Amino acid sequence: MEVELRKTGLRFYERIFANELTEEVSAETVVPDILPDIQEILCADGMVFLRGKECAKGVLTVDGTIKAYVLYRPEDGELQNLELEVPFQIKAERDCIPAQCTSSVVLRLQSMEASVANSRKAALRARVCADIECFLLKECALTSQPEASDEPTLHVRNETAQIQVVGNVLEKSFVLTDEFQLASGKAVAGELIGQNVELLTEDVKKVGTKLVFKGLVRVSLLWRSESGSVEETSWSSVFSQILETDSAEESDDTQIKLILNGALFNLYETSVEGRNVSAQLNILAQAVSTYRQQIEYVSDAYSNSYPLVLHYEEEQHFQTQEVVELRDNMRGTVELQEPIVDVVQTRAKIGYATETETGFACPIQICLLMRLEDGTLQYAERNFKAEWELPEKSNCSLQNITCRELCAAPVTGGVEVRMLVLAQGVSRQSVPVKMVSGIEADTENPINFAELPSVTVLPYRSDDLWELAKRYHSTVELIQDSNAEIESSVLLIPKGR
Repeated sequence: MEVELRKTGLRFYERIFANELTEEVSAETVVPDILPDIQEILCADGMVFLRGKECAKGVLTVDGTIKAYVLYRPEDGELQNLELEVPFQIKAERDCIPAQCTSSVVLRLQSMEASVANSRKAALRARVCADIECFLLKECALTSQPEASDEPTLHVRNETAQIQVVGNVLEKSFVLTDEFQLASGKAVAGELIGQNVELLTEDVKKVGTKLVFKGLVRVSLLWRSESGSVEETSWSSVFSQILETDSAEESDDTQIKLILNGALFNLYETSVEGRNVSAQLNILAQAVSTYRQQIEYVSDAYSNSYPLVLHYEEEQHFQTQEVVELRDNMRGTVELQEPIVDVVQTRAKIGYATETETGFACPIQICLLMRLEDGTLQYAERNFKAEWELPEKSNCSLQNITCRELCAAPVTGGVEVRMLVLAQGVSRQSVPVKMVSGIEADTENPINFAELPSVTVLPYRSDDLWELAKRYHSTVELIQDSNAEIESSVLLIPKGR
């Protein structure tokens, strides 16, 4: 006879893969006929765009493009720039990735350098990092004991577990437009020669079934004035977006990952002196929400009337996680031989984080474009290291590394750099759950109590009372009632009837 257990459905996303992968990208570009020959390359920089992601059995493919620009000096004349788009592909190949899964991807440019192939050709080499997570939607049934009237001699062991599950993995594409004036008392803008966009999440709230988040976009444009000088203008803009979820469950933690799908900047004249820039940013917002829940399930059962056959679900490994905000305020001096008038452009490229004995460390490459006293530009790169200590480092990983409040200013002997490097330390612990999915009672072969003693006497032992009751056909309540001091020298275990 099958004993009917009550079942409650649990729907969640299982994180089946999470890793950072890097890809080396190389390309060459030819100098257009209208531009002079390359004598010396000053610097190279760019932005990374996500073009698509596709999941197949055993592999997740991420396609992207680097929109790069290279600044070079000709033998005579003004600084020139070359623009090129370099496609790349990153593959996460793991057996655990199914044919259909939901993914979250963040791309960042770790490094870029250019060299002179010949006077009419430049070679570019870059390293792109992809932070990838893959999720599989799963459903399982939590079992609980039947109504008492259905099977009065059935004894069921209920257990509880505190878990934290991923409830939503969402994404939404949107377009952000803005315009601003290249306001500079130094010169009038004549041509855009470089762009950089940074996307940050400022705040996330759950309102009913809606995820409402605020973001911040920071744009830096490098431009050449009509007189030939190189300048930079930066501005920031706040925006908000709504993502629809399928549940009103309050989330404990929601990570919003923003990535560019494309960016377009146009420089145009205005009625007043100066130039305006219109910006169109194609952005993909990816949200991963987790929430805490206490689950209750049947882990064991027995009957004092009939033998039972228990069927178990495959063991589930749920998780709990704790997120720690990590900060490292950094400052240092980039030593230079020649005196600097001003810093035209400052960039930070975040490297690959590694574990240390006390926490984590991550290299930060600072790229400086500076103006000398004679008006010429000089480029320099220096490596810094962000370090974070963690009191508990077991099963901990690092995510969402960002560089905030980056500034650089000329000082005696070089340039002083200050920055705040933020990261999140995520500690995940596995919560194994093995639950009974079905019970069969052998009603044709009842237990013959006439062949068993009515009371079993045991020396005191620290066994679980449930296990003792199950083994000797008793109940936990009978054992407790028959032993005034449960930790006495002997235990009386009466038979259950």
